[in-house]
Amino acid sequence: MEYQHGGDIYTNQVELDYSANLNPLGLPEGVKNAYIGAADCCSVYPDSRCQALRTKLAAYHRIGREAVLCGNGAAELIFLIVQAKRPKWALLIAPSFLEYEQALKAAGCGLSWFDLKEEEDFALSVPELLAHLKGAEAAGQRPDILFLCNPNNPTGFAVEREELIPLLEYCEERGIVCVVDECFIEFLDEPERFSVMKELRSGRFRRLFILKAFTKLYA
Repeated sequence: MEYQHGGDIYTNQVELDYSANLNPLGLPEGVKNAYIGAADCCSVYPDSRCQALRTKLAAYHRIGREAVLCGNGAAELIFLIVQAKRPKWALLIAPSFLEYEQALKAAGCGLSWFDLKEEEDFALSVPELLAHLKGAEAAGQRPDILFLCNPNNPTGFAVEREELIPLLEYCEERGIVCVVDECFIEFLDEPERFSVMKELRSGRFRRLFILKAFTKLYA
């Protein structure tokens, strides 16, 4: 598979890299110190179950540890979700993050698209997306999985949590796995207004996956 992820400064001669969207302030001092302090642990294998990390993340997000899965970056989790669920048909927003499509194609999944409109500055209208989903179901093409990046990469637009709840309810009712990618959400001024972590915490939505990452905010 051709490497198409951002941040490839090794085969591209660039002075300023805007493709990976990392925190421009760089690595926080506390993270740097943690790396240095962990140097003596490099001679042993890491815990493949990430038990200590999952416990910390579960406490931070106020969810059960069994609801936390750690991976080698969000990209690995995207591929793992698709491999675990084995969807036959998927709906993707366009433009959005490239690796949703790559993971789905690798699993032989059929794809359909909901195109954002240039005349609307590529902002997502949830009512229009819901109408599209209902139309697809009526035509016998209900997707098994939906990927939604919030804030969206590369457009940067974010949808508020209250707007997303009807979409989550529809997906839950119709058996559609909804993967909400929140890897950039901490860059927002009020991330809690946009995150659906509260919905995951409630236990109402059994088909909801939320993607988070250390990469972006912590560089």
